[in-house]
Amino acid sequence: VVHNETSTGTTSPIQDYRAVLQDHPRTLLLVDTVSSMAGVPVQVDEWGLDVCLFGVQKCMALPAGISVAAVSSRAMERAAQVEQRGWFMDFVRLAKGNAKEQSPTTPSTAHLYALVRQLERIETEGLANRHARHRAMATRTREWATGHGWKLFPAEGFASDTVSCIARAEGPDFNDALARLAEEGLLVSGGYGKLKGETFRIGHMGEHTMDDLEHLLARFDALLQESAR
Repeated sequence: VVHNETSTGTTSPIQDYRAVLQDHPRTLLLVDTVSSMAGVPVQVDEWGLDVCLFGVQKCMALPAGISVAAVSSRAMERAAQVEQRGWFMDFVRLAKGNAKEQSPTTPSTAHLYALVRQLERIETEGLANRHARHRAMATRTREWATGHGWKLFPAEGFASDTVSCIARAEGPDFNDALARLAEEGLLVSGGYGKLKGETFRIGHMGEHTMDDLEHLLARFDALLQESAR
């Protein structure tokens, strides 16, 4: 299950999935938290996640290149029963190496040092404060979007606090402004596939601040006004 889906700006209610799985005790719950970990609360043990997997390139605000996983004892026991586990995601082999402080292949030591440093920065900020910062930026973005006559793409109650997906609705056309923002070095991504030209996404995660967001929104507003002339 994907906890936070970036192309639609949607957050899934993981606790509800776990409740459903109470009637299916052999089913394991693997959750992709790539764009939620370190941005919004993720309760690995409390939610009963069997595998929690994330990369460091989203809310951790590091270059892509390594992934981190938490694996439950139940998932580890099930993995040990599989004869052809492959190589890349062989939890048993990875756990044995981890116990010896050994990586299965040559590690990217630069990423590991960067991850340690970023975890120190997150600890200094405080996880609750970090979550509150992401939530405040999300709230500001939603208010700004609806003020233009646009709407959030996700259903009410499922909007992400790390990336907002905004749909056209009754608001002005935004595609020209997106292109001009990119020329200024401010990247706001448009929608994928069927949503291309109909939605755009503003990421407010990682080390972004409210000041960064206000600068982006101010430039967006100015370009929208110029396009309307």
